[in-house]
Amino acid sequence: MSERILIVDDVAAMAEQYAYDLRRIGGYRTRTVNTGRDAIAALVEEDVDCMILDLEMPGMDGFEVLRTMRERGFDVPVIVYTGTGDFDRCVQAIRLGAYGFIDKAEPMQRVVQEVRNALERGRLEGEVRRLRARVEGESSLIGES
Repeated sequence: MSERILIVDDVAAMAEQYAYDLRRIGGYRTRTVNTGRDAIAALVEEDVDCMILDLEMPGMDGFEVLRTMRERGFDVPVIVYTGTGDFDRCVQAIRLGAYGFIDKAEPMQRVVQEVRNALERGRLEGEVRRLRARVEGESSLIGES
């Protein structure tokens, strides 16, 4: 089963183009939404393996989506993308928990590689959490014997 990628962009045509290319080149299952609120709702409704998030949206912008994800404990790797070239804002997004950033003009092969990297990092972080929990569980048993 292929991973599910959520693309969040207020420009529906841009989101749909990314979704099409991610399906075609990366083999991913995709879903698009056009608002920050719909992005949060999608995270509640279904399993999402990675999110590509536009920072510049009316209403709940990408920064607010990242804050809300952190507050609610959503552990999904997020790649922010921008068409403005304002990489200071991308750095700010990374400080809020985004995995990385890309420019909307990047070739799709690079976008697919960033998604692969984000998915792998998410998988590794999940494995570390599972191993830590297992070690902590075993160490409590050792202390009781």
